[in-house]
Amino acid sequence: MSFFVIQEHIWSRYEWDVAANETLAVMAKRTLDNQIAEVEGKFAAFEDTLAGLWGAAVDAGDLVVTGVLGGDDAQPKACMSL
Repeated sequence: MSFFVIQEHIWSRYEWDVAANETLAVMAKRTLDNQIAEVEGKFAAFEDTLAGLWGAAVDAGDLVVTGVLGGDDAQPKACMSL
């Protein structure tokens, strides 16, 4: 009687890919997938940056319009409507 239980090895997704394809093919595919994900992340960050800049430009425009057209009492009325 043995006190040790031998468990079967559970293969990872990478090990299944290597078993089905050549190692270099799997490495090339994973490298390409990583590069694509990196570029997508950079585009997402660029979109966030543009959205932030647009928001800042709109806020600056609101300040200018309020200052030019609103007069001295524009700010208190805007705060009271909240």
